[in-house]
Amino acid sequence: MRKILFLIVLFPYLSTAQDLKDTLSFEKTYPETTEGIRFTPKQLIVPGVLLAAGIYGTMDKRLDHQVQDRAAQWGGDTFVDDILPIVSPTAVYVLNWCNVRGKHNFVDRTVIIGTAAVLTVGSVYLLKSTTSVTRPDGSGDDSFPSMHTAIAFAGAEFLRQEYEDRSVWYGVAGYTLAAGTGFLRIYNNKHWLSDVLAGAGIGILTTKAAYWLYPEIRKVYAGTKLDHALIIPWGNTRTLGLSLSVVF
Repeated sequence: MRKILFLIVLFPYLSTAQDLKDTLSFEKTYPETTEGIRFTPKQLIVPGVLLAAGIYGTMDKRLDHQVQDRAAQWGGDTFVDDILPIVSPTAVYVLNWCNVRGKHNFVDRTVIIGTAAVLTVGSVYLLKSTTSVTRPDGSGDDSFPSMHTAIAFAGAEFLRQEYEDRSVWYGVAGYTLAAGTGFLRIYNNKHWLSDVLAGAGIGILTTKAAYWLYPEIRKVYAGTKLDHALIIPWGNTRTLGLSLSVVF
């Protein structure tokens, strides 16, 4: 793996206001949190119920068809559901750059969301390849479960975990966007209700699993140069950018 010492991404920016004398910078001044979440059986209840409901729905399609018949009357066709899944995880990074600190620093939260992404995508692909459920619009046999919904709920749980100590509304916002993603997948005739329910359960569960695993994963890089990696937004009158710095 190549070691990236410094990466700068530039965005053109023309300012019509007065010159900015100082560049924008955000330093990692908050303490590192090296704890995940402790596993308790009750954490399995919500994702377990959603996943079980989704699996049951694949065996008894009556509710799926009732919901889809109603959705067909709306004649949905929107691309918003392609964007919503990435809003919550992106918000975690934006909030941190704006000095609204979450639980973990840049490297640690990236490890957590990276682990959640691997678990989410892997689980969904495994189920898609073994179930072969036809999509409502007949465009494929990989309907179950919904990948978009799984990713959206994984991101929502990530946002909730990082900011639940600050305000419950961060989690509410994330889960509202995730629920909207699931609704739009049905609205666009791309998924059954059972696909969406199962996707939601998977997304929540895999992010929780990422937090359970995080303390053990962190031991791999604790005390290494990655422990001090940092992204710093910066800018002046004509450019804005991001700097990735790793001290060797």
